[in-house]
Amino acid sequence: MILRGATLCELDPLRVEQRDLRIVEDTIVERGEKFVPAQGEEVIDLDGAVVLPGLVNAHTHLYSSLARGMPPPERAPKNFPEILDLIWWRLDRALDLPDVQASALVGAHDAALCGVTTVVDHHASPNAIAGSLAEVRAALSKVGVRGVVAYETTDRCGAAGTQAGLQENADALRAQTADLRALVGAHACLTLSDESIAACGSLARAHASGVHIHAAEAVEDRNALERLVGVLGEKTLIAHGVHLSEPEIARVRQSGAWLLHCPRSNLNNGVGTASAAKFGARAALGTDGIGNDLFEELRCAFFRSQETKNPLSMAQAIGLLSGGHRLATELFDRPFGALRQGAVADLIIFDYAAPTPLNTESLAGHLLYGFSTRYVRDVLCAGRWIVRNGEHVSWSASKVAHVGQEAAARIWPRLHKPMKSLLS
Repeated sequence: MILRGATLCELDPLRVEQRDLRIVEDTIVERGEKFVPAQGEEVIDLDGAVVLPGLVNAHTHLYSSLARGMPPPERAPKNFPEILDLIWWRLDRALDLPDVQASALVGAHDAALCGVTTVVDHHASPNAIAGSLAEVRAALSKVGVRGVVAYETTDRCGAAGTQAGLQENADALRAQTADLRALVGAHACLTLSDESIAACGSLARAHASGVHIHAAEAVEDRNALERLVGVLGEKTLIAHGVHLSEPEIARVRQSGAWLLHCPRSNLNNGVGTASAAKFGARAALGTDGIGNDLFEELRCAFFRSQETKNPLSMAQAIGLLSGGHRLATELFDRPFGALRQGAVADLIIFDYAAPTPLNTESLAGHLLYGFSTRYVRDVLCAGRWIVRNGEHVSWSASKVAHVGQEAAARIWPRLHKPMKSLLS
């Protein structure tokens, strides 16, 4: 197809230009003006509509898609371990395999409508481990978005649970495809022994992959970096990093590992604010399961940082958004984030009528203060339309809502069943 008369907005570096794009299969093959259509080539006149590269949610938990409005815990958590124990671990233990796919479908559908074309997921379902990542992959395929899956290996369910988590990651690594990749998932040092962390690292090295892990999210997980030395490297993804010291951040950066910033989740859990201004170029935005609205995540990261000693500049904040493209480029070994020849054909078309001039110099201001998911009109992933005129091409909002409500009706009653505290 040819996309004619597009206002192309790229993030790294910031650039606005009126050009046409020619797309063949899943790749942008040409950028220019006044292309002569080949026989059978569809021409879509965008009439100046804004086009951005498809977004990347660098750290999320699709299983939390069915947490919205769920029954509260019996008592209010007093700290971060209790938030895990009384809320999230009750939810993930209540999931069976059909629920895993249902929650992933709801989350992936939301991602598509938000202009997210690549989801880096971190899954947990301790009572349905084997086959769970296949269910997540199935949901991603149904929606048509790219994904990177991982199972949250943890010792909180005993040695058998640890081994089952490692095996599920191994199975996912062997099942990788061009658009569905895998990493070795690990929860956090506070629920992993040194031996289990080492096992995650060994599995990742055996498959030339990386480890996706939470670290220093809360004060209870401080000083975690010393235990992660054996898994640090260019393919390591560290989520949160709120309580990493400056020397620890420097050490992560020296290792080449990625730091994934999830500011809304950090605020929601009251764990503090990460020094994202010091994260460097190998940093990206994630939502940690609080939806897929990366424009809201961007604004939260930028605005919250202004109250800290190390505020993000506008360029640094947008660098977190474009960091997802750099991360996807490494995970899929293809160019993401560019709207030019050779890049993947993942893009968003916006109904954004800029009330002020939109050009290279003003793009940062529009991204931080103007762009919103409410302007997302069409989404292309791997050269295929997955959203047209604000609606998913295969899954209507009502259909997905029905899937989610049926699953929630199964899951939520299980939350009330007595469960032995995993902290005892």
